[in-house]
Amino acid sequence: MKKLLLLMVITLILAVCGQTKGTSDSDSKKETVTVNQKYELRGKYKDGRDAEQKDEKVKITKDPKKVVTFDYGATDIIKALGKENNVAGISIGSSDSMLPKELKSFTKDKYTNVGELGKPNFEKIAEIDPDLIIFSNRTASSETLKEFKKAAPNASLLYIGSDDNDVVKSVSDNTSKLGKIFGEEKKAKELTDQLKNEEQKAKKSVKNIDNSVMLLLTSQGELSTYGPGERFGGLLYDQLGFKPADKKVKPNPHGQPVSFEYVASKDPEVIFAMDRDEATDGKGTSKKVLGNDVLKDVDAIKNNNIINLDAKSWYFASGGIKSTTKQIQEIQQIAKKLQSQK
Repeated sequence: MKKLLLLMVITLILAVCGQTKGTSDSDSKKETVTVNQKYELRGKYKDGRDAEQKDEKVKITKDPKKVVTFDYGATDIIKALGKENNVAGISIGSSDSMLPKELKSFTKDKYTNVGELGKPNFEKIAEIDPDLIIFSNRTASSETLKEFKKAAPNASLLYIGSDDNDVVKSVSDNTSKLGKIFGEEKKAKELTDQLKNEEQKAKKSVKNIDNSVMLLLTSQGELSTYGPGERFGGLLYDQLGFKPADKKVKPNPHGQPVSFEYVASKDPEVIFAMDRDEATDGKGTSKKVLGNDVLKDVDAIKNNNIINLDAKSWYFASGGIKSTTKQIQEIQQIAKKLQSQK
């Protein structure tokens, strides 16, 4: 009897070990994708003296099922690839109203809110236990990445950001990269081909426009502008070919602060206006700000050549494949309007 019991126990142990081995083998057979990523990792100093330039390869489980994203551009791409159901958490912030139109389906009642773009909620991330966390410049700090690893030890960390010097190329590269990760290479190619086609059409539309252009961001009554080779300006001036009213704008991710007198002295013929207040709390102020008496003789204002850009799409969702395509299509329509004034 004892021998029989001993034999049964040994059989049970072997069965459990075999089951464990099967699970382990299954995990080890998960297909992975290796991608290269380059980005600047901020340290503790705001002036960037301890920032690191990262150039690394990261291994990611193919077609990850629990994705947390801290970049609206990347989320836009994932949705365009038809993989929004793979997103488990997204940085929505304090209100769904912060989401761009393209991402309105990513509401709090459907997806876990993992904090603000620059302020992750690590407890919520830990609850999800994601296999992939996507981050960009706002969350690219050594402290944040350290906390990501603590909250989600099983997650790969993927940087997705756009290059202001060549937005179309970087957005295309990011789309191809995510297409590879999610097993949607064919769809990714269709999307990037469409983007490049729209870029070429926009360039042709802008080619014969000689108007001087100024991009102005309004925020709480203040003005800032962006020039060639930087955020927004890289696409408008360097890639699509608009002529800047000022070629010497100082590069700044938040724009170069400018006065009303500065705008009047540059006298742009066209103003692209972006209202940050409308994007953040729904209360637009650009009309009031640009109605300042100092600006009344500016060519763009006298001739009603103020083009209001969709601030949520441009300011928060830049870097997405759909949002960038939409922005370029918007530019085509603006160019046609300007051509008709000749």
